[in-house]
Amino acid sequence: MTALTEVPRHPMDGDTAEVRLAATSGQAQLFALLLDRRGRVTSEYDLVFAGMPAHPTGAAQCAGDTLRLTPAAAGEDVRRIAVGLLRGPEATAEAKISISGTPFRHRAGAAEPVVLLAEFLREPDGGWSYQRAGYGLGSAARFATRFRAEPDGTLQRRLTTHLAALYPAVAAPIAAPPAGLIVGSVSLDRGEQASVARGMAFQAALNWSMRAKDLDLYALYVDAAGRSGACYYRDQGALNGPPYICLTSGDSRGRETLEVSRTDQFRYVLICAYSAVENGFGSFASFHAFAEVDNGDGSLVQAPLKHRNRYSYWVAIALVDLTAPDRISVRHVERYSRPRSEARPALYPDGTFQMDAGPVEFKTR
Repeated sequence: MTALTEVPRHPMDGDTAEVRLAATSGQAQLFALLLDRRGRVTSEYDLVFAGMPAHPTGAAQCAGDTLRLTPAAAGEDVRRIAVGLLRGPEATAEAKISISGTPFRHRAGAAEPVVLLAEFLREPDGGWSYQRAGYGLGSAARFATRFRAEPDGTLQRRLTTHLAALYPAVAAPIAAPPAGLIVGSVSLDRGEQASVARGMAFQAALNWSMRAKDLDLYALYVDAAGRSGACYYRDQGALNGPPYICLTSGDSRGRETLEVSRTDQFRYVLICAYSAVENGFGSFASFHAFAEVDNGDGSLVQAPLKHRNRYSYWVAIALVDLTAPDRISVRHVERYSRPRSEARPALYPDGTFQMDAGPVEFKTR
């Protein structure tokens, strides 16, 4: 497990930034993905790459080995711009780009045709900064469905068609899920459970609308060997090696995300939220907080918080069960810590958990 503190952010120097692809990267293409606050595209035009070289707003333009970004031109709905590489089978293992002279590198695996290297983030004051991302996605199809928001799948079809020549093995359409599983989006009430198709990976997120408040996403997990661990802002994990879970957003405001890159390495994942002491008193529900689990194949399960418990610093929101080979089961649990307790929950090998039973956490904003 890789122990990290907060991923460093670099303020943009001016209104524009140039992302350049190193000549040594071989068969690879730059792309930019314009995302809303949920981390999803809202139209096919939000993907800018060789097949679609300019965003209609002018916020992103692709010319050969250079991306030119003007994030402020994208409008208020765009909160994040992901930058990465589409890699052909002959691409070198180490992907390299530079942003305004700052190098960003990632050693990509053979099964990573799509690599996210950096993210541009809208700050609370309206300015923009950028930070390293550095993780790969297992297929072109999963890349398309993970970020897709439009219901007709236009982005997936366009990207898959464009990449078919480079990635014939991984650009195939996604197979239909097993019968009886939820396809699409569902919002759970407390105590309800939903199952979606299971693939190699999935993404989870903690969202809240009061950006002045500092909430933190925690994923407590039990791995395939029965060992317990935690992925959060002080121990962000890794995707290309153990523990195969990583906080991919860093420590941010309004939305934090994590990804599990190998579902076969886990039995259970408990999605929790922590509220820093200096937030003051106020319920997670009053911050409009909710968790979501995205299986990467077009299905999304949300768990909104309803109970207004204003003196708790911890809430366990959703339990993800990965013990079945063909499905990801998500149960909305919504359980709170004792008033003013700093002890985080504890997740046990059988999938049960207990509030106030883990290590004490203390964070100020």
